[in-house]
Amino acid sequence: MNVVRYVLRGNGDHKPMDSGKSGFMTQSLSVDAICNEMIVLQQFFGKTDGIRLRHNMVTIDKYELGQGKELEQADMIAKMMSQFYLYKGFQNVWSVSCDENKFYISYAINTVSCYSGVKYHYNKHDVHCAEYAYLQSIVALVVKHQPLDKNIDYTELEYYPYSC
Repeated sequence: MNVVRYVLRGNGDHKPMDSGKSGFMTQSLSVDAICNEMIVLQQFFGKTDGIRLRHNMVTIDKYELGQGKELEQADMIAKMMSQFYLYKGFQNVWSVSCDENKFYISYAINTVSCYSGVKYHYNKHDVHCAEYAYLQSIVALVVKHQPLDKNIDYTELEYYPYSC
């Protein structure tokens, strides 16, 4: 599955209402341009083996967001989390979609640092806990109250062996 394509274009159930990227030289949101840049970066640093892409998804119950401001707040959360990944050195693309009751924020994250070429090494549990804690703080900042844990889901990390 082309994860970048899925994040930026969605599927039958979830079509993105907004999308963006962090850490790319290309100005385009074209799937091909983004995939090419990720691959070139990985090749430049000689990191073309193993896990090359992460896919994360955040689910937020609509009633945690401000009435009438749901999309604006979901966008803000998506952009802030995207900047978190970039601060750690990893290019990423994101999108926001929704259904009747929930907002979905999807990320495709390059596992090679665009700053240093260091491969993303992790302890899955520690990464999940750290990223979830940061996500909770972002949501609390944006919605101006501490959301209930049951209303935010940060999926287990999914890893893909190929870049795009």
